[in-house]
Amino acid sequence: MVKRGWRTALVAALALGGVAFAQAPERRATTPAEMLEEANLSLRLNGGLGNFTGDLDRHTRVGPVWGLSVSAQPLEMLGAEFAYEGSRNPIENEIISEGAGLWRNGLSAMAKVGPEFGEVVRPYVGAGFGLSYVNPDTDAEVLYRNDFMAEFPLSAGIDLHRGTLTGGVRATYRFLGGEGFADRAGGGSEGGLATATLNLGGTF
Repeated sequence: MVKRGWRTALVAALALGGVAFAQAPERRATTPAEMLEEANLSLRLNGGLGNFTGDLDRHTRVGPVWGLSVSAQPLEMLGAEFAYEGSRNPIENEIISEGAGLWRNGLSAMAKVGPEFGEVVRPYVGAGFGLSYVNPDTDAEVLYRNDFMAEFPLSAGIDLHRGTLTGGVRATYRFLGGEGFADRAGGGSEGGLATATLNLGGTF
């Protein structure tokens, strides 16, 4: 009877322990390394084409776009991205010598929202804020000037993941604020910036 009682008590204790373990809350990351791992950080190189729109389209042609971005996925549906982007658009003006261009360099932050399918594909939309600096070539400074302008990007794209590799495609339209680099050239200076890019990188 005593042995049977001990066996019963042991089985009951193990059962209760199993229930308690199953009901215990999931351990959260506490160290910086664990937090970085759960954030799913990725580093990507970006490249593509872009051009100004609206009145500004009269001054430039399609040119290359390049950049570097760091993104994180702290929540299942919500991501964040910090990026540098540069571009160069040839200037289209009879007064300006052939080959002159308009350089742009900027920084931006964006929030992205989208579901993940099969841990491989994630379509998303994003919105953010940025600041860029526009700099014309020396030959174009007679009509175009250096200028800072605010950017409000809206994006739609698809991210792809395979192991530690990540990539994707994106289309972005940037509403611009304070764009005065073409004021002296006439023909209006209101517009935005449209880009289409590919990206490739890794997750760590």
